[in-house]
Amino acid sequence: WQPSGWVKVHPRSVQSHRDLIRTRAVDGTDTVPELQKLFHRALRFSDRGQTSRAIRAYKQLIRTFPECQEAWLNLGICRARSDDDGALQAFEKALSLDPMYHEAHYNKALVLDDLGLVSDAVESFRQAEDSAGNDVASAAMYCCSSGLLLASEQQYDEALSAYDRAINRDPNCVDAWTNRGELLCELGEFSEAISSHCRALELSKEPRLKCGILYNLAFTYAVMGEKSSCQETLDRAIALDKDEVLSILLNFRGASLSQRRQEEMAFLQLETADRGDHRDQLLTLVRKLRSLEEDPRWIFERVLDSATSSAATAYGTTWLESWWKLAQKADLYAHDAACMVVLGSSIGWQCFLGHLHLGYASCIGYEILTSQVADSRHLAHTFGLEEHVTFHCKDAMMADVSEANLVWLNIYA
Repeated sequence: WQPSGWVKVHPRSVQSHRDLIRTRAVDGTDTVPELQKLFHRALRFSDRGQTSRAIRAYKQLIRTFPECQEAWLNLGICRARSDDDGALQAFEKALSLDPMYHEAHYNKALVLDDLGLVSDAVESFRQAEDSAGNDVASAAMYCCSSGLLLASEQQYDEALSAYDRAINRDPNCVDAWTNRGELLCELGEFSEAISSHCRALELSKEPRLKCGILYNLAFTYAVMGEKSSCQETLDRAIALDKDEVLSILLNFRGASLSQRRQEEMAFLQLETADRGDHRDQLLTLVRKLRSLEEDPRWIFERVLDSATSSAATAYGTTWLESWWKLAQKADLYAHDAACMVVLGSSIGWQCFLGHLHLGYASCIGYEILTSQVADSRHLAHTFGLEEHVTFHCKDAMMADVSEANLVWLNIYA
């Protein structure tokens, strides 16, 4: 788990009349009230998600106040959603007005990263950091963003250095301590990783953040083979905020996990209204799968198995609505006595749905984590589906797809 990060700086409002003393209209008159009015109008459009109208409003403002750097910054932020080149031009204009404008350097770095220009993005992050001056919180955030990018490029020493700079700038930066601990665990520096996790826990005030840090700490213990410490730490996280732990495990980002699951079941009940007895089996199975994901025993075994596996693993859930609509759109339904093979079957979601919903007579799952295969086999036995749904604890590269009419590939396979 990592802090959210990588968020564009919010559109910046004009702070005070004193900040605008140097700003004049094209005709030389001082029209601060007019500038404030135009600015707030553009910000309202941004807040409502009306990006096109916000862009037009900022352009109108710039025609009258071409030296207003905040307008150029905000224009770039709005353009970044659909026009990378236009966003970069706006940020460059803001920087021509103020080369030490750290928000512009930072947002420029984010766009450069989107374009795959890694070295240029790292340089812009560094310029943002150097320009932040006494704004230590912003400087630390820029260091963390740089560290995340460098780590994703496997430049681990440079990433670690970026996190250390963040901590030097702001010793209370929770994100820096968190990311540092996660990276040190990956590098096998477990003692230092645990120290970073514990420091992040001391500094964190929000239960949601504490859950993420505890999850990282539990994962570190799992990699070390310290099962009891792993389970104890996971239990602490679950007791603090079970929904947040599940959100981390399921790679879910949303307002409410429980509400999302209620919506999923409502969708399933509607879609299966005319299926008779078959409907009850499908609904019961989906509830059982979701219940299994909430079982502390399953969470512990999943973390332990993932940490000790020789291959990179991850768990993520696909909501039924998306799965269902994809199957309809691509016409993945079985014809005759067809066979479906799932690579990375985990606890068996696609295999069970492949048989019960798509109609495949045979569904075969391949999964490298032993705990997941054990659970999926147990479910197949519980629901009397062993003749149709089977699971193998093997690498996906060992899968036999010679008889398959449909091969379903999950991301980490």
